[in-house]
Amino acid sequence: LYGFTVLGIRFEDTSKAVGVLIPVSQDELEQFDEREIGYDRHCVSSKQITSFSDSKLWKHGTIWVYIPTNPGAPSSDCPVPQSYLDTILRGCFDVHVAFGHCFLKYTKWNLNGDDDDDDDDETYHLLDDRSKPIYPRGDSEWSLENAGRVDILIQECLPKLLAVRRTIY
Repeated sequence: LYGFTVLGIRFEDTSKAVGVLIPVSQDELEQFDEREIGYDRHCVSSKQITSFSDSKLWKHGTIWVYIPTNPGAPSSDCPVPQSYLDTILRGCFDVHVAFGHCFLKYTKWNLNGDDDDDDDDETYHLLDDRSKPIYPRGDSEWSLENAGRVDILIQECLPKLLAVRRTIY
């Protein structure tokens, strides 16, 4: 069994993140706090948000994000599971396929944040676990049914990522 790396937000002056805001109750927020072990909850100012929709609901509440307490880059010993990436892209597709494109475009796959200039394939570590997910919330049925469109999107945005993807079995 492999260890694996999940993605996390880092605050930087020039950085961008793509996400979906969802309303949660105080009880649900406490459940997120329990689930997100290894992350600290931080408040984000509404001035830091650019909306893709006409909704202004996000201006009337507190916006929280979870930041890794000890961020680490993917490696050969701790790759990003395809089932995890598929789960994220599934949520993106629920909004629009272009949202998935934005997610991949703005995600940095290493701690240096220099993916665009890095020709070193060692930056990317993706493990194809679609048939038997190691990510606890992975859905092998969805991943296998949607592998084609997910892989096309990844190929368009991050061809190096697919080039180095290895299988778990």
